[in-house]
Amino acid sequence: MGTEFVVIAEINPHMPVTAGDSRVPVEKIHLAVESAAPLGEYRTPHQTERDRRIVDYVLDLIPDHAWVQLGVGSVPDMVLYRLAEKVGIQLYSGMLSQGLIHFVEHTRHTPKIITGELAGNQELYDFCGRTPLVEMATSKVTHNILLLAKLPRFVSINSAVEIDLHGQSNGETIGEVQISGVGGSLDYIEAAALSEGGRSIIALPSTTEDGKHSKIVPRLTPGAVVTTPRFCTDYIVTEYGVARLKGKDLRARAEALIAIAHPDFRDQLANSL
Repeated sequence: MGTEFVVIAEINPHMPVTAGDSRVPVEKIHLAVESAAPLGEYRTPHQTERDRRIVDYVLDLIPDHAWVQLGVGSVPDMVLYRLAEKVGIQLYSGMLSQGLIHFVEHTRHTPKIITGELAGNQELYDFCGRTPLVEMATSKVTHNILLLAKLPRFVSINSAVEIDLHGQSNGETIGEVQISGVGGSLDYIEAAALSEGGRSIIALPSTTEDGKHSKIVPRLTPGAVVTTPRFCTDYIVTEYGVARLKGKDLRARAEALIAIAHPDFRDQLANSL
């Protein structure tokens, strides 16, 4: 006997009517509830000067005519905003944020945009409701490695809480405290590795916001999880530069990461080898 689901739909005038696979057949709805409550909004974290330096490095790694996926946070949103500076960029991402408006309005071509989630304020939702370029899709499409790998120059851009000197990244916990789910970052990293001309980028500031702790660490914090295994990491970016890890042995990986760590922590990291 198959599992039966009860489908409850909230009908809200603030919700945009978007293009793509975003319709629910009425006959599948068991209960509909009307609401005019404001939609949940995602506020992009404050963007700093070091974020802008990171974004400059990331943009240099994105080839023209690339397909781009972006994660969540101030750096990915700023990258999305500035992608209009590149030539022929297409978007294929599990989520897109507030910078999408500027990208669509300022890019010099008609882009293909496929996403599964919108994270921003009501201005973004209304914009996407008016813009047929933004096609919504299910995770069977947005996170399908086989489909993504067929896209030429597929570039994955994500962030992390910390990364160790072997290249393992943790994007989910602070110690044992979970702050995020695993998400689809590894799907995109694997797809970028298989794509012709593809590359994956993990971009993060070199230290915590208060500057007291390095985000490049000798070993992941006890209790932390591995979100991206070391053999999957490719480019790591901080405000101090770019480290290419793919193809390097463990010693060379560590040296490359130390070179883009905050100068205050480089000796400490080197002494841990």
